[in-house]
Amino acid sequence: MRDHYDFPKMKGRKNPYSKYLKQLVTIRLDRDTVGYFKSIAEETGIP
Repeated sequence: MRDHYDFPKMKGRKNPYSKYLKQLVTIRLDRDTVGYFKSIAEETGIP
């Protein structure tokens, strides 16, 4: 390995597998369920 790398001259490259890491999912919940999870989040301090 080199002792010193010149990072401004290096070219970045996107991760080719990043589109496979996460998938968007949509679910429909009733108001009671959403209210339940919001109350739990408030109790534990999770935004």
